[in-house]
Amino acid sequence: MQQYCTVNWNTTDWELKSDGYYYYKKILPKGSKTTPLFTTVTVSKNAPEDEMKDFDIIVREESLQVGYFKSADEAWSAYKKNK
Repeated sequence: MQQYCTVNWNTTDWELKSDGYYYYKKILPKGSKTTPLFTTVTVSKNAPEDEMKDFDIIVREESLQVGYFKSADEAWSAYKKNK
């Protein structure tokens, strides 16, 4: 199904990294929310009907407390080092 979809990714606030995951570029203050990762998914008119029957969008989320680190990358590196 993926080959028939166009996603309007928010690349202003999110960054796709080499591990295949999107990362939010900003550190969030306590109680705040991210901007949406994407706003629309457009399915091509050429998508076969049988492909549309079981159409799901799966989003996985993980979070990391940045604490005194200056970026999520720095915090993630420290986590991996001390794991």
